[in-house]
Amino acid sequence: MGDRANVVIPQEGHDGLNVYLYTHWGGSELPAAVQKALARRVRWDDQQYLARIIFEAMTERLVGAETGHGITACPWDGQGKLVVVDTAKQEVRLQLGDFKGLPRGEPQAYSFEAYVALPPDEVGWPEEAD
Repeated sequence: MGDRANVVIPQEGHDGLNVYLYTHWGGSELPAAVQKALARRVRWDDQQYLARIIFEAMTERLVGAETGHGITACPWDGQGKLVVVDTAKQEVRLQLGDFKGLPRGEPQAYSFEAYVALPPDEVGWPEEAD
């Protein structure tokens, strides 16, 4: 069945264009992986490098694996759980959606600083995600 989710990185200056970092099995841990990547406090204003840093945090246990993660310009799967990492706003938003990616409820939004400062037991999806 999987534990699907995506990190979405809006591309500043290109309205509507996003990079999606997909996980098939690590959706439950995705908010913590993003926090770990941001906790390095580097490249917060550089979409290209920050995307790679986040992807490394997502895949660190599966380096070289054929499946489990992907990178795309449009969402294919895992649209029910989105971690939006907005470098222009310096903001992380946890957004729940349906299978087609239509939003369910208001996103939980945090500045990068506030997200990094969250205690580990407070990093995760809203209760209704399960």
